[in-house]
Amino acid sequence: MYRAIVVDDEEMIRNGMSRQIETMGLSIKVVAKAKDGVEALEQFHTYTPDLLLMDINIPHIDGLECIRRIRKMNQTCVIIIVSGYDEFEYARQAIIHNVDFYLLKPVEDDEFKAIIEQAIAKYNDRIERQNIISRFAEPKQKPKSSVIEFINTHYTQKELSSEILEKEFNLSRTALFKLMKELTGMSFVEYLTMLRINYSIRLLKEDKTIGEISSLSGYADQYYFSRVFKKKTGFTPTEYRENMERNR
Repeated sequence: MYRAIVVDDEEMIRNGMSRQIETMGLSIKVVAKAKDGVEALEQFHTYTPDLLLMDINIPHIDGLECIRRIRKMNQTCVIIIVSGYDEFEYARQAIIHNVDFYLLKPVEDDEFKAIIEQAIAKYNDRIERQNIISRFAEPKQKPKSSVIEFINTHYTQKELSSEILEKEFNLSRTALFKLMKELTGMSFVEYLTMLRINYSIRLLKEDKTIGEISSLSGYADQYYFSRVFKKKTGFTPTEYRENMERNR
């Protein structure tokens, strides 16, 4: 079963495209839908999809910037832009950021299915190449605990991702998930988020702006950081700081 994420600021398009993908008979599950760039990055970190369908003109963080950030940490996912913009500059930027396919709205059903089939073939090819490289690579005999030590040492780095851990420790995605559950009781994303939020809480005691704390804690986007922080603590970073100051 292949995993996909659909990103579009129009709910009708998001839902319609998701239904269309899942009824193609290609063993694809839409694991998440996002209406803006912040949600898209959050969902990508959570699910690490095999296919990403992305509009360009979305709120908060535009589609091309999302893709730029995603490609810094993941080269395997097949990215498909589905946009109403037929401009050379957008196409040029898409090529620069290693977008795999560029579709213009409205997309005909036959064309859409053909592109999705090509996307799956391309994804399979990338996985096979990785497997070939792994078979011939020198095996890394590192203890399990080294994974946690690595995360504990590098969690403030914005580029840290499950893909980096998989390459560093020669693990498959499934093996990494099982190992994290065995050692911490959490997924990689849950453990990483816990470390970053705990660190940001310590930084709130210092004379730093929320933007500085966001960056120092490993988040590239302050708005996304604030959303994650509130989800985990029930407060925005500013509210949490004010509560700490009142309770001193």
